[in-house]
Amino acid sequence: MSRLVFMYYSDIWFRKKFSFLKIERKNFKPQSDDLRRIWINIKKSKPDLCLEYGSGISSAVILDALSTPNSKSKLISIESNKKWANNTKKMLTNSGVNGNFDLKVLNPVTEKIVLSLSKDAAEFWYPSKINPSRGNIVCLKYPYILKNILPDFIYIDGPDPNDIKDFKSSQDDSLIPCVIDILYLEEKLKIGTLVLIDGRDFNANILWSNFKRNWKKEIFNNQGMTLFKLIQ
Repeated sequence: MSRLVFMYYSDIWFRKKFSFLKIERKNFKPQSDDLRRIWINIKKSKPDLCLEYGSGISSAVILDALSTPNSKSKLISIESNKKWANNTKKMLTNSGVNGNFDLKVLNPVTEKIVLSLSKDAAEFWYPSKINPSRGNIVCLKYPYILKNILPDFIYIDGPDPNDIKDFKSSQDDSLIPCVIDILYLEEKLKIGTLVLIDGRDFNANILWSNFKRNWKKEIFNNQGMTLFKLIQ
């Protein structure tokens, strides 16, 4: 299905289902096709614990997808931008969105780790700041997540590199943030766990290249999204 067709029906879906949201247009611009993809996958997988990197309208969509009778499912959203976190809370409160939800403002830490770009590529070292031979990237982890959270649905749409203090190259360019918590949690994750990545192709490639277990990958080129499913 072409992106234009998917977007057309997604716009109809969003207006019909989420017209009640009190969105501050200056701060939130809904991407209906991305939001619909999130909603579809949560409805199919019925996760117990959703972990979201980057909050916003997606938080409302995830909570709606989780809101089934007698559901005990929970959403934990991670933000690095306190102002954006407050905007999300305000939108959810003013819109009357309920659910088992916890929004935490956390700063990631830089991880030094040996990673590869593909299954066949030689290993190389990702330093805490930058690897010029491989591009302007920085690997991030959240100690709170590694200690306290074991999700079965993960949505990555953050953090914004501009929100990460001191994460600049020697040329003062913003580095590409790659969240790698999943690589530490992988051995504990249950079969069927989904990881949905919005854009952030480099982050998707880093994870795919370094998974130890068996995952299935699906790329939605018409939406710029990548979906990983843990097979075994």
